[in-house]
Amino acid sequence: MKKKSSLLKEQPSGSVPDCLLWELVRNNHAHLKKTITRNFSLESHNVVSRHSPKFTGYSHKPVVDLKLNSNGSLIHYKTRNLANTRRPSSMSFQKTLPKSSLFLNYLRKSIRKHRPDLLRPVLMKFSMLSRSSTDEKQES
Repeated sequence: MKKKSSLLKEQPSGSVPDCLLWELVRNNHAHLKKTITRNFSLESHNVVSRHSPKFTGYSHKPVVDLKLNSNGSLIHYKTRNLANTRRPSSMSFQKTLPKSSLFLNYLRKSIRKHRPDLLRPVLMKFSMLSRSSTDEKQES
């Protein structure tokens, strides 16, 4: 019996390879903002909002996202894991972090597991969000 090459990653049934998906959506999708110099993307799970295959949330299965909550006091950290694709409810992981630099080590450890190439941009975005100030609405 022949062994499969260890270089070929086996795709779950019904899924499309990342490189093919990027080729399909790279010129046209709903979240693409085209400019003369650089294209940006406003899709979820795109940490730096750049339109490139490295940062896109469409073509990478393990994704990372950071956003402020509605009143701006907490940061939502969301990841999606490929191991639980058969269970959509447990496929994504969401944690709410306070705006503190104490959680940089937590992010560093968790991102090294899934996407080590996004470690620096995620840490920069977290520090930017934690330093941002939000004006609370005054009741009159």
